[in-house]
Amino acid sequence: MKKVIWLDDSDALMSTIDPIRKRTGHEPVLCLNVDEFKQVCEAHADSPDDIAGFIVDALLPIKDLASLGLAEITTDGGHEAGVRIVEHYLLNVDELPPAKTVSSAFANKPILVFSTSLGVESVFGALRDVPGSNVSFDTKGSEPHVQVQTWINALGMGGAA
Repeated sequence: MKKVIWLDDSDALMSTIDPIRKRTGHEPVLCLNVDEFKQVCEAHADSPDDIAGFIVDALLPIKDLASLGLAEITTDGGHEAGVRIVEHYLLNVDELPPAKTVSSAFANKPILVFSTSLGVESVFGALRDVPGSNVSFDTKGSEPHVQVQTWINALGMGGAA
């Protein structure tokens, strides 16, 4: 069963987890902090075919990406943390040394960045244009679980929304 790695500091969307499993056959792996996320990513870096995609909350309560070995990357007080993780750890837009990222393992994997802030997509929408990326944004805000479910459903059918 393929896994969807989900980074979110809150378990508020937990009600979405079981429907993911039932509708798509994918196993959601919820990481409630960046350390857990790094552990899960590194554990699957040698078996990337086991990963169906990633869901990343744009807002995470961390000031930098030090726990990922990227202390030089700031997060605007956490407001851009999830997007910076996608940008530098999953996609490696700065072409950092491979030891600092997992980008080569998960190239072309679908990534959903979700946020209740409409500004996230307008500021970081260019991530869609990064070679080898497959990034989507959900900034619908009031009903994030509906948007996440829509993306998951598309992922289960072999694509991302």
